[in-house]
Parts: sequence; C-alpha cells; structure tokens
Amino acid sequence: MEKIQSEGHLKIWTLSADSNEYERYERLLEGSNKHHLNVSTINSCLRSQNLSELRNSKSILLIHDPSDLRKRYSESMENLDKVRSLENDTVNGYHSFNSIGIGEDKKLRLLGCQPYGKEGEASGKELSQAQMQAISEGIKSENPDTVLIHNLDRGFDDQDYFKFLDKDLEDRFVIRLKLNRNSGLQKWDEQRQKEVNQKLKETEFEEKFKQTIDKFSWGKKVYYQLRADLEYGQFYLGDDFYSVVRVTLWQRNGRKVFKEPMLLVTNFKVKSDPMAWFIFSTYLKRSKIEGVFKFLKTELGWETFQVRDFLAIQHLIVLCYFIGGYFYEIEDQLINNEWMKQICKLGNGKGKVTKVFFLRGLKKVAHYLEMKQFMEDNNLTEEQLIELFKKQLDQ
Repeated sequence: MEKIQSEGHLKIWTLSADSNEYERYERLLEGSNKHHLNVSTINSCLRSQNLSELRNSKSILLIHDPSDLRKRYSESMENLDKVRSLENDTVNGYHSFNSIGIGEDKKLRLLGCQPYGKEGEASGKELSQAQMQAISEGIKSENPDTVLIHNLDRGFDDQDYFKFLDKDLEDRFVIRLKLNRNSGLQKWDEQRQKEVNQKLKETEFEEKFKQTIDKFSWGKKVYYQLRADLEYGQFYLGDDFYSVVRVTLWQRNGRKVFKEPMLLVTNFKVKSDPMAWFIFSTYLKRSKIEGVFKFLKTELGWETFQVRDFLAIQHLIVLCYFIGGYFYEIEDQLINNEWMKQICKLGNGKGKVTKVFFLRGLKKVAHYLEMKQFMEDNNLTEEQLIELFKKQLDQ
C-alpha cells in the first residue's frame, strides 16, 4: 500500500500504478497479502479517523455489543460456529464484537469490529477486551481526562469484565445484570431450614423513587406515560462493592412492561436519584448499536458473503463495518447537499434524506450505469432493448 490519504472525511487506500501491486491487492481478501491489510489494520484506520472527532468530548459513551452473522445454509465455510437465528433456533454462522462511540455532539461513530468463528487463537473474551482497550487507550492518549463509559448487555455480566474495565482500564461502566445474580446477602429459607443466597431481584434496596416517562420505545413497541420505579444501593458482587440500580416499568393500566425488573451494575457511586436515573438512561442508549446492525445487514449485505476462506470472511465483515462508518459519518452532509437529496429521492426517500435512502439511490444509479454500459457494448438502442424484453416476456 503506497499511502493512506484523506478525501473529505473518509480515509481511502490508494494503490501504486505498478501492475504487480494490483495483482497483490487482488489477492487481499484471500489472505495471501494479509501482512499488508488485515482486520487490525482496517480497525486501526477506522478508529484513527473517528477517535480524532471524539477526543474533544469531556465524556464519551462507548457501546459494545456482539452480533451474530447467520449463514443458515452454509456447511463448508471455514470455522463455522453455531449462532442464534431471529427465530431463536440454532444455525451456522459467525460472531462479531462491535463498538460505537457517542460524544458530546451526540453523533454516532463506528469504532471497531472483530469477527471470529469456532476456532481461533484468542477467545471471544480476549478479543472483546483487546478492542475495548485499544479504543480506551486511543482516546486517553490525547485526552487523559476524558470520562469513558462502557455500556454492555447481560452477556458481559462477568466479574472479569468488571475488574478489567474498573481496575485495568480505569474507566466507568454500566452493565445489565442477569436475573439470577446474587446480592452478596443471605436469607433464611424456611423450607430448606438454612441460609441461602438472596437474589438481587428480590432484595430490599436502600433508596427508592418514582419517575414518569412520557414516551418509551423498546423493540417494535412504543409506550406512553409509563411509571418507572427505581431503586438503588451498594452491593458486594464478587470481590468488590458496586452500585446496582433496579428498574421496574409500569403501564398506565397497571401492567408491567417487562415481567422481571431490569438490573444494572455500575462502578459509578450512585448516591442520589438523578444519578440513578442517569445510569438507567445511559443503558437505554444501547438501541443505537442495534440500529447499526440493522443498517449493515439490511442495506450493506453484512451476511451475504459467499467466500469460504475464513480470513477472507473476516476481511469482508470488517470492511463492510468500515464502509458503514463512512455512511454514518456523511449523514449530516446529506441534509444540505442538493445532489445527495436527489439521490435520496431516487431511493424512494419521499422527502426524507437519510443514509438508507442515499444508499438505495446509489444502487439505482449503479444499475443504470451498468445497463447503459451493456447497451453501448452490444450496440443496442433503447427501443431494441425494450423489444428484447417484450420477446422474453412473451415466451
């Protein structure tokens, strides 16, 4: 690779005109040139661009989440593992650990993607921790006073992650706990006639308050005028004390939104109602990364790769994530750019100017250019092409 240059806000790779160079880059996805471009290199480029935009923020929310890439009908792809489908059954596929950052400007930036399969030199935990560490150190190398808040779901309810984020990185975290989490307290069990561990979901908390939520979205459902019962306190989880916030949401008809309460652990010292509300509202921002996954899978074909070589698969997955980062980066520019507005209109935006309609419009432009080139190559007029289609339909 001759150099990396910046064009607008997108960093692109430029190749030497040497024919040997082109031959080498044609083999990139097959892994024969893996020492020049690999998952680590692509992620490094992605972070170097987006972290520069985040470093001026006094606090940054880092949302991490795994995402399964499903290959239901594939059997011969290298390193295939078992993943969960949308129907919650087990299918073949791959895993990925992904990170986004949100600074004080509220703009979402993609920071890293680590694909992995069944077999590998590093475990999923090691890969995820390495990515979180690279992001944390990248930000703090420029601004060590930045407060970093890592936001993770129940799959990371693990003492190793608590210690890693709190002690090793010295960052803040908000993690959702599993419902079977013990409180570190004991209670008397009449039936068993002995002391047993008390679950956090059943424990009496020190502080309580209520809050009204005008509008609350979860999945495909939207609720209005909910009542949130928040409770918080300090608990001994594993080797250290942490703050835990328990949240129960009630509909206007008196029914619970969720059957069980939401349990959130944090290394923030939660000693006031506003701080407990901050922890809850911080966790709810996790939906931002779910939107990224939907965009990548629906609009960029994140699960449609057909190559069998695992290194090539990893390259394709992370390159797609890189390209997704570009579309998130230019989203603000779409609104005021007349050309981009027209592309969104072509993508059936109906007045809406977003990255989704922009990408759909670009696809139509690409199809038009391909058809135009086909007509030129075959010396076909528009009338001849229409006549050709009619004959095919009549058959």
